[in-house]
Amino acid sequence: MSLYLVSILLIIASICYIKIAEHFNIVDKPNHRSSHTKSTIRGGGILFFIALLLYYFFSGLNETYFVIGTSIIGLLSFVDDIHPLSPALRFPVQILAVALCLVQINFDLPIFIIFFLGIAGVAFINAFNFMDGINAITGFYSIVIIAGFLYYDAFIVDFINEKLLYYTLIALAVFGFYNFRKKAKFFAGDIGSITLAMVILYTAFMFYKTTQSPLVLLFLAVYGVDTLMTIFVRKRLKEKLSEAHRHHLYQKLVDNVKYSHMKVAAIYAIIQAVLICITITLYSLPIYSQWIVTVVILLLFVILYFLISAKTGNKNEI
Repeated sequence: MSLYLVSILLIIASICYIKIAEHFNIVDKPNHRSSHTKSTIRGGGILFFIALLLYYFFSGLNETYFVIGTSIIGLLSFVDDIHPLSPALRFPVQILAVALCLVQINFDLPIFIIFFLGIAGVAFINAFNFMDGINAITGFYSIVIIAGFLYYDAFIVDFINEKLLYYTLIALAVFGFYNFRKKAKFFAGDIGSITLAMVILYTAFMFYKTTQSPLVLLFLAVYGVDTLMTIFVRKRLKEKLSEAHRHHLYQKLVDNVKYSHMKVAAIYAIIQAVLICITITLYSLPIYSQWIVTVVILLLFVILYFLISAKTGNKNEI
């Protein structure tokens, strides 16, 4: 299927979904964790799920385990967008989805490492799901990551079917038309964030399987460090991790520094894009050298997190 036709189908799907969501009142109402002030259609990220299905059906019905796992967790997330579900129900499905992803990839690694990757995968999709807190951040950030992986696949190392990345980028562009604005027409919702997280996770795993390169960690470093340090801060404050919060750096930049949603989303995306460009120059280094540089960069981002937090957050957070 041509990329042009995929674009047309996703545009039509977006128009139809808006009508359906308005009819059934599928909206996100502001609360104390929200960075928006008016009710907005949620679940617009269903476009990413539709893009995945188009990829599957028009690419020879390959990667079935991955698509089944993503479909199960994606559809459950859509239900959660309409009627909130218990974590006790969501968590086992997340484990199943990541397990199917790992089965699809078929790593030739010791079982304990695969077990660790499974835990990291579940943690990643949960963390990524919480990113959808301000307009454009999920979309901008995902575009940068997907485009970075696409560059690697096209010019450096062949590790994945490029159509998956192209279809996802098209869905992100269509989604961006409605979300990359001061007052978004719709949000990604759990179905969007979770589906994107699964696509990125699968792509990252495929990249690592092919290259064994730790540089894959830098593809997720900006939001990844923000999330890990936010968890650290919340533990210090003795907050329940399951409760809503405003401790992410991007939330502080919006709430305390009064940057616009678009500006903050662009800052995150640009820094991540620069980091991915750096990985391109590092890829020719031996693996052990890549590990050293990766760890140093991650530590620098940890320091940067605390420096920015000290200027934008509350004193008791640091």
